[in-house]
Amino acid sequence: MPTHFILDRKQQEAEQTIQEILDLTKKRPYPTKETIHLARFVDACFYVIEDVKKKEFQKKEEEKNKKEILQAEKQRKLLDEQRKKELEALAPTPETNELPLLEVPELPLLEDFNFDKVPAPGLAKREYVLQLYQNPIGVLVEKEQDGSYQYHIIEPYIEKKLIEKAKEIYGRDFERDNSLFDNQAFLKKVAEKVTNKLAMQYTELLPQQIQYYLERDILGAGPFDPLLYDEKIKTIICEGPDRAIKVDYTDFGSMNTNVTISNEGLNRFLKRLAIAAGKTINEQNPILEIDFQGLRFEGIMGIGGGNSRVTIRRLE
Repeated sequence: MPTHFILDRKQQEAEQTIQEILDLTKKRPYPTKETIHLARFVDACFYVIEDVKKKEFQKKEEEKNKKEILQAEKQRKLLDEQRKKELEALAPTPETNELPLLEVPELPLLEDFNFDKVPAPGLAKREYVLQLYQNPIGVLVEKEQDGSYQYHIIEPYIEKKLIEKAKEIYGRDFERDNSLFDNQAFLKKVAEKVTNKLAMQYTELLPQQIQYYLERDILGAGPFDPLLYDEKIKTIICEGPDRAIKVDYTDFGSMNTNVTISNEGLNRFLKRLAIAAGKTINEQNPILEIDFQGLRFEGIMGIGGGNSRVTIRRLE
């Protein structure tokens, strides 16, 4: 009997094990519908978390890039400022007296001249501007310490050799075609050519300055021009070359000017004047007396190396 019970118990255990196996085999296979939904939910949560993390990472990267860009820009500006200071330190100091000044005491600037107001007689000075060949020409009439008056003409400053070279290269062109005086492109070409020939620096003011002196000397009366255009001057007296020309000025009387002319220039002026008036002046006929364009000209051409002279009076 005992043996029989032992066998029965073992048999029962075996059968129980077999039954458990059979119960397991009867369960529905994995995954079930419920587990699939659960898995999908968990998976969705995972992707949401990942997306949030990804956006946070991108935001951090963008902020990092912005900081780097701002830092680089700040560094670039600092380098630019440093480089600018270095260049300024290396740049040569401009020379304030690069161009020679006219010998006129306390000479006012052209823009300070009064265009409209005409001083009453007896004042110590007059200052105004004449417009001549598209250029402003300053005039200063001032009383000297000795009580006399001095008449100053302030023309555009330019190196004399520039004008001489311009006449040498282009003088004939301007004589043949006077319209070139108004051709800005051609005047610029002239200025660039002469500065290149003389190894001098070109500036934007040179074409206008060259135009003034070429037109004054080729078409006009040379150094006499500003005096002839000033209606306050009644008489112009040139007693010889390289001597201060005198004028009889309204209200102030006779005075010296800062204007001179060479003997060659004076002879050329007398010849051009004679041709314009249909007259002749030469060594055989050295005297010129004509009324021309509201002016009275009385000139003598020097003979045998003598000095020429001329007096110009404004006719009333």
